[in-house]
Formats: sequence, structure tokens, C-alpha cells
Amino acid sequence: MKITNNNDLGNNLGRLSDWSTFCFDVKTALDKVLLKYVNSKVTEIKHKINVIGNDDIVTSVDEEIEVELRNLCRKHYPQIPFVGEESYTHDLSVFESPILFIVDPIDGTTQLAKGENDWSISLGVSRFGKPYAAILYVPSRDRFYTSIRGNGVVCNGQEISNHQKISKSIAVSPHQFTFGIFQKLISNSLLIPIRIPSLTIKIVALLSGEVDAAVYFPQEGKCATIWDYAAVNLLIEEFGGKMTSLDGNNLPFRGEGIIHKHGWLATTSDTLHTRLHKIFNQQPRGRAGGVWDASMSLG
Repeated sequence: MKITNNNDLGNNLGRLSDWSTFCFDVKTALDKVLLKYVNSKVTEIKHKINVIGNDDIVTSVDEEIEVELRNLCRKHYPQIPFVGEESYTHDLSVFESPILFIVDPIDGTTQLAKGENDWSISLGVSRFGKPYAAILYVPSRDRFYTSIRGNGVVCNGQEISNHQKISKSIAVSPHQFTFGIFQKLISNSLLIPIRIPSLTIKIVALLSGEVDAAVYFPQEGKCATIWDYAAVNLLIEEFGGKMTSLDGNNLPFRGEGIIHKHGWLATTSDTLHTRLHKIFNQQPRGRAGGVWDASMSLG
């Protein structure tokens, strides 16, 4: 990391050594929880209604990880509020907190439930409505990313660099790529589509140089919620890339927009982001309210 001394971070996260200790304890605790489920091979799956009113699933792994992370946050930083996907009570006022832990215990629950590997554990810290610190753990790839604003991105203890290698590829969601309008937009980008289901794993592909960009188009009945992007938004910025809403605005960390329905775009560089933003914001015939109907065609 760029900070090499033990400076006070000045934001209620304490000293850099405090944050490092916290990250170590998070990794240790998560490994312990995950090992239990790997050994038992028993995962309870329940149905729930998500934040936009759709039927969804949650597993016992999601629930136990969220409890574990909440307890760790309270132990290390009792003064900082905590919000997690599985315990969120639809109270938007919590996001007005000057500093806040934001947790997605499993991004990619469907993949986890199927026994697939494309899932991760995400913890972000917002400060005054902006991303400030991040932890992202991808067990299947044995990658543990951490970051604090202004200090780059560390993976498994080593700082990683954005060499802007050109892969000429873009991460897309498999279900979106079944629709002609999205296929056309990707074709217009001149990038090769790589199908990756979960948001955070798309970003991991970008950080590791597997793709140059990742995109999710706004679609009726779909959204990205703050706990999906709170950590990776910072990781991309500290990596030297750019991640925004597909309309070009910053991803929201306060207000009703934290249930984000306008898609998103992440790239390894500002130049690529500008080019793709222009291509992906072509107006399809019949588009209304900023949400795509997958049956539309480009004008």
C-alpha cells in the first residue's frame, strides 16, 4: 500500500494498523465459516422477497456470514453503523451516516446454491456518501482484496497495478446476452463478450486483466443495490479504472438511488469508459424512463 507508516486515518477507522488487523480478522473468520459448510456440505436455502419486491433466495451461508461480519465490525469499530443485505429494514436514513459499513454476505447466492464458484463476500465502507474502504473475498480464486481511498488495491498482501493490458473483452451477464438488443450493443463495442453472472466477479475479472470492461444494462425488474457495488466501486477507482452508472453519473451511496435501476459500466481506463458510455447510451426505439425493454431494437 502507498501508506507505509502507522498514520491515523482520521475517519473513525483508527490507524492503518487497526484496519490491517481488522482485515486479517475478517479473512480468518470467513475461512472458519466457509470451512464448516464445505465439510458439512449442508446449506439451507430459503425464499425471500428482495428490495424491489421480487422472489429471491437466501442461504444459511449468507445469514451466518452477515452475522459474523456484523459482530466483527462491532468489536473493532463499535461507533460505526452497519447495514447488510439480509438484515436491511428498508430504512434509508442509515445511509446518511457520516461513516457506514455496507455488507453483501454473498454476491452470487444463486451460483453458491448451485455449487458453482462465481460468488464473493463484499464489505464496503462509505464516508460522507462516497466509497472509502473495501474488502472483497473470492474463495474459489483464493483472492482477498482490500483498499482504503488513496492507497491503491492490495490482493493477498501485494499491491496490484493497472497495466491496462488489452484483452479486447467485456464481462456481461449471461441472461442479458440472450436478448438481441444487448447483443447488438455489445457487438457495437467491438469487444468480445465474456459471460459472468455476478457483479463482483465481473469486477474481479477486470482487476485481473481478463476483461477490459464490464457492463450491466438497465432492465425492467432488475437492479444493483448498494451492497453489490459499495466495495468494488472503490476497488476500481483505486485500481485506476472507472465505474459509474450507465448514464455516466456516480453510483449512489445515499437516498432512494441506492436501489439502483439504471445499469452500470466499469472500465480499466477513462478513455475506454468514455467510448463505451457513448455506444451503450444509444436510444432504442420505444425506450421509456431509462429502463430497457429487452424486446426493443436500436433506432
